[in-house]
Amino acid sequence: MKISRDGCLRALAGWQFGFCLLAWTVHAAPVLTCDETALRAAIAAGGTATFDCDGSILLSSTIVIGNDVTLDATGRSVVISGGNAVRLFTVQPGVSFTLRSVGLVNGSSESGSAVLSSGGTLRLINCALSNHRASGTNGTGMFSPGGQGFGGAIATDTGVVTAVSCVFSNNQARGGKGGNNMFAGCGGAADGGAIYSRNSIVNLTNCQFIANSAVGGTGGDSSAGFGGCGGPANGGAIATLGQTATVVQVVFTSNTANGGGTGAGQAGNGGQGGDALGGAIAASLAVVEGIDSSFTANSAIGGVGGRVARGGMAAGGALSAEVPEHENGTHQDSSG
Repeated sequence: MKISRDGCLRALAGWQFGFCLLAWTVHAAPVLTCDETALRAAIAAGGTATFDCDGSILLSSTIVIGNDVTLDATGRSVVISGGNAVRLFTVQPGVSFTLRSVGLVNGSSESGSAVLSSGGTLRLINCALSNHRASGTNGTGMFSPGGQGFGGAIATDTGVVTAVSCVFSNNQARGGKGGNNMFAGCGGAADGGAIYSRNSIVNLTNCQFIANSAVGGTGGDSSAGFGGCGGPANGGAIATLGQTATVVQVVFTSNTANGGGTGAGQAGNGGQGGDALGGAIAASLAVVEGIDSSFTANSAIGGVGGRVARGGMAAGGALSAEVPEHENGTHQDSSG
């Protein structure tokens, strides 16, 4: 561990002394080898860890961040992967976790597959987050709904998330399929293809959100009655519930919210399709402030309904901030 000092203590003429406060910055030993063992050791030491290596680090299990940590890969090429099997990081309450110039890929869980934060502070600078999947579980029996999938890359509850000059691409939240039964279950909800925020403060500057998606779960199948209803989808890129989200010079391109389709029923009698809100952003009881940001080719598409049941409602190809009053179809933002 290395400790650096930025301060001074100086003696002046006579009996007068001048001084400046001492500021100590704790640096963990640099990560010399890009593997899981070295990464975990650096994080356990706390403080700021830099990298003296390039490479991909495959995690066998989620790393819990229990103390203030900064991972700084500036000038290096470092990618941390969940191998499509595990969440990468969980941030505990009251803890600050900062990532600089790090790639986060291929996380898998039900929520926040790159980072799940409950009451923590997450800072991302010049990072790329891609190919994360937050998938709800499938229902298992009579009236059993699919589970919710939320925050494909990041999920935060009563915390703070700040991202600067980051790219979020091809992340997905997907609801689970409803249970198959004579009385089939509905599909699960999907919220926030890239980011899900609940009672949290989100600040995004100079970021890009590209081809992220929220996909409601398909209803369960019934051999003797109606198929289950499709699950709703909210916020192809971002879903926020409560508090505030500020987006400054952020580009949203080709993000989608797709309501889940009905499950199969007897003689084609499926259930209702799932609703879709906010191809790019869906906000509920929250304040969203957009400054110099652009929305292109984002869409919200309601799920397919059964033979005698309606399809899902759709609203806000770019941004949805309230429950829609119209039904059926596809909504795209004004630029495509």
